[in-house]
Amino acid sequence: MTEGLSSSHTQLKRVPIRERAFTIGDLTCINGYHANRMQLKRRFIEGGYLLQETPHFMLCTRTTAPSTILVHWLPPEEIDADIGNRFMHELKPLGLLSDAQQFGQVFAVVGIDIETESFPFVRAIAEQQQLKHVRFTQADLLAGDFASLGVFDTVTALHILEHFNESDMYRVLTNLLQITSQRLILAVPYESDEPEIAYSHEQLFSRDKLEAVGSWCLQQLGYQGRITYEDCAGGLLLIERSSS
Repeated sequence: MTEGLSSSHTQLKRVPIRERAFTIGDLTCINGYHANRMQLKRRFIEGGYLLQETPHFMLCTRTTAPSTILVHWLPPEEIDADIGNRFMHELKPLGLLSDAQQFGQVFAVVGIDIETESFPFVRAIAEQQQLKHVRFTQADLLAGDFASLGVFDTVTALHILEHFNESDMYRVLTNLLQITSQRLILAVPYESDEPEIAYSHEQLFSRDKLEAVGSWCLQQLGYQGRITYEDCAGGLLLIERSSS
């Protein structure tokens, strides 16, 4: 599910609701954390929706499309490995998680690439595995409208940054931070001599350079977060926004 764009409460309220939402199958999911709940409820009631609430969710249903909308109020610190149990405990009694397809829709995954040649193959794999919650879309990491993709709890960019020169890399990072509500995971290879031309690498990374990238990202977040490093087939950088 998607999350708010900014770290401060004031900025979060400025994010249009359509930028906090995505649709997968017949289910639309919306991040309502820090949203004006009373105003949101009033909008759905005016739209003819029947509302059912739990401590962390609001299920909105009606007969006409979009017929099923799920809003969550989950604070960042409660989005963890136990989230599946919370979904089952609160949503199954409402009739939302009646089968595996609905459960998968709640946990949606979006894959992006500027090249679309691989899409038929990965879509076939997803279909074979009955992964109804996975979708793929074409997007340019340098595009000015990249943030229109939506906002996501976790964004991963694995062995991506080395394919951009340093100037473009910071534009890419800016775009990635804009669509990340909780955590951004970056992985880069460490190369010692020159960027590997065969892989279309544009720049070299080392632990020092990765740490500099992490510090830059933290600065963009107004130091409202934390960064973690790990050596794993190169370097792994985890950037987590703070919940305050």
